[in-house]
Amino acid sequence: MNIKMFTNDTKYLMLALDQRGSFEKMLATSDRQILAAKKKQIIEALSDMFTGVLLDPDYGLSGYKQSGCTKPFLLCGEESGYQNVEGERLTKIKYKADELKNMGASGAKLLVYFNPFLNSATKQYETAKQFLEDCHQVGLPVFFEIVTYGQALGKNLVIESVKYFLERDFRPDVFKLEYPGDEASCKQISNLLGDTNWILLTAGAYFYEFLDRLEIACRNGCSGFLAGRSIWQDMVVKDMGQVERNIMRERFAKIVAIAEKK
Repeated sequence: MNIKMFTNDTKYLMLALDQRGSFEKMLATSDRQILAAKKKQIIEALSDMFTGVLLDPDYGLSGYKQSGCTKPFLLCGEESGYQNVEGERLTKIKYKADELKNMGASGAKLLVYFNPFLNSATKQYETAKQFLEDCHQVGLPVFFEIVTYGQALGKNLVIESVKYFLERDFRPDVFKLEYPGDEASCKQISNLLGDTNWILLTAGAYFYEFLDRLEIACRNGCSGFLAGRSIWQDMVVKDMGQVERNIMRERFAKIVAIAEKK
């Protein structure tokens, strides 16, 4: 497994483009050719700037191939969204590790919706553990994304979720995490993870909000980003001409500068 291929001088400067259900809603279409073409435009605009890209196999991969991009890519293994079981959220695997590798992926991503204080935590852990083992068996590094939900009085769910997996000896190659709330929490996550890298996801935050969060996170041990909607969500609904391309490039350049700051 070669996780370094996704980095520039140890920093992950990555584009997230694996959205499916939300992407279809933004464009008000389920036409895969249209969706692939739009993802192709985003990739073409930014391909010289990112170190790697996260794609969905449904139509994002097609857009990537059409773009001619040669940067390494991750593919997501889970179904879009989640299964709602008595108010709790369960991840369902859609693509097996060997399928992702056969599609050309250099790594895999798994998203779990998670609250360590709910009954579903055990099932989510078991799903993630099996996926991690299967990916490592075929030589794919895993970027593990935790999206928290619900509440736990007096608890930081991002930190508690990381603790939950570490206590069970679950070590993906990279943790992909929400902003945990403040500088001290970022530092605590870095201390918990030690040599295991973590990167920040945008979680749909507006660009300048994400910019501030990224600066705080990277100052306290975060190793970069896997940024998606903050970069392109308000551009994707437009006819993407040079103006829209330039805006996305300016945004991406700003977060790169923050991540690479010494």
